[in-house]
Amino acid sequence: MVRSFPFDRKSLVGCAVVLAAMAWGALPGCTPFQMGMTAYQQGDYESAHAHLQPLADKGDRRAQYLVGYMHEQGQGVEPDHASAADWYAKAAEQNHPAAQNNLGLLYYTGQGVEQDYPKAADLYRRAADKGYAPARANLGLLHYYGHGVAQDAGRAEHLLKRAAKQGDAGAQLALGRFYYEEGRHAQAEPWLERSAERNNVAAQNTLGLMYDRGDAVRQDPGEAAEWYRRAAEQGDVAAQNNLSLLYITGRGVVQDDKQAYAWASRAAEQGAAEAQFSLGAMYYDGRGVAQDDTQAAEWYRRAAEQGLAMAQTNLGLMYLQGEGVPQDEDEARKWLRKAAEQQTPQAEYSLGWLYHKGRGVEADQQRAAQWFGRAADRGFVLAQTKLGLMHLKGEGVAQDDQVALRYLTLAAEQGHGLAQNNLALMYAKGRGVPRDYAQAANWFKRAAEQGDAHAQHRLGVMYAHGRGVNQNETTAHHWYSLAAAAGHEDAAALRDALAQRLTPEQIEQSQRFTQAWLDRRNGQTAHVAGATNEVVND
Repeated sequence: MVRSFPFDRKSLVGCAVVLAAMAWGALPGCTPFQMGMTAYQQGDYESAHAHLQPLADKGDRRAQYLVGYMHEQGQGVEPDHASAADWYAKAAEQNHPAAQNNLGLLYYTGQGVEQDYPKAADLYRRAADKGYAPARANLGLLHYYGHGVAQDAGRAEHLLKRAAKQGDAGAQLALGRFYYEEGRHAQAEPWLERSAERNNVAAQNTLGLMYDRGDAVRQDPGEAAEWYRRAAEQGDVAAQNNLSLLYITGRGVVQDDKQAYAWASRAAEQGAAEAQFSLGAMYYDGRGVAQDDTQAAEWYRRAAEQGLAMAQTNLGLMYLQGEGVPQDEDEARKWLRKAAEQQTPQAEYSLGWLYHKGRGVEADQQRAAQWFGRAADRGFVLAQTKLGLMHLKGEGVAQDDQVALRYLTLAAEQGHGLAQNNLALMYAKGRGVPRDYAQAANWFKRAAEQGDAHAQHRLGVMYAHGRGVNQNETTAHHWYSLAAAAGHEDAAALRDALAQRLTPEQIEQSQRFTQAWLDRRNGQTAHVAGATNEVVND
């Protein structure tokens, strides 16, 4: 909706700039209204209110509108929407179009008055009939959404275009957003740009989003960054957050964690939950700021209290681990449940893990499986793997190789090494599927390339015996060596036994393969498999 503001700087009738120590009444040639407006323009809202209130009491509609606006915004007086509505109503009765428009907005939002769409529409219409652009735009929006008037996109477009052509930046923004929501992005861009060039921050941020996503205009993160910056420098919270995200990723700007932190801080201090979450992540990772778990937890908490699900999830996990906060499994469960109620798969999985392990609750494999199932059905790979293993063992659920195969396949196709290894075991043993050594070797290799020591060992066995792959003892020695380096004792014994049959040239070739593989992994430690791989034995 388009709000009316107290004055247009181009038409403002002002008085001389007055120092705070001077008596306002001593200014010759200035009417009380002009003096009040000058004080308002200078940001001296208490003096402005002192000059305007007596005029409003005497029935001056201009003063009544301004006093209403000051009550609405809390300028010079305590914020009070009910008082704002009363003063707007007095001015509206005297046909003040801006007061009619702003009173209509209060009825639309239900602030200070009972929400009433038809009443809002009537007030907008009265102001629109006088040619008042913001009211025309607002009436158009009501027709678009069918709030208090008949839903009519054609009528909405007509009113929005008339208002936008009058040059009102808010109306131009509204028309641009109308076209954008209609999917007519090419028509949206010029109106948004007109509004943005008049320093409408919402239009600037929206243009930034269009260039960021490539909607109707070419995708250009650099251009997006410029529009975000223009809005961000005027204090727009959404733009500050969006600009911060560009600096985090280095899209359209030189990647700069400190700049990301600076812009996220400005948005977070204004209460933006997404920016507060970003700050929490930056403190947790030590990006752009010194690593500090306590600060991370605090910023996650601020965002979590506003209902941001990922912040609730991360705060819950910090309570679970005792990072930045005292370890408290009850608090962990509370925040994880809040996030899970918003269908956040990581939180659903984490609640399942609490019940699976009996952390802060009595162990309950059935409830664990229920939470894992919710997350798994949303595509969360850890939950898919865990639920597949539970069905293999009949833990908390009916033992069912077919269901296990389905969940493990879903996780394996997302690249999860543990799922790939266990899926390979199912193919190798013919559990839930006809035995297929070629498929087994394929999935063992995918898991082995990720550093799974058990998969490396089993892949070595398959190369040694030619199961599902062409027999190649040099390659077998290579995979045994990798598994042995990760601490797999059986693989070490098989490697040493195999080495007795290989030539020095074959061993040298295997060692080169092994070193090249380790170099590609950049020193990452291979996974040492534990009890999670006990489902099917060799």
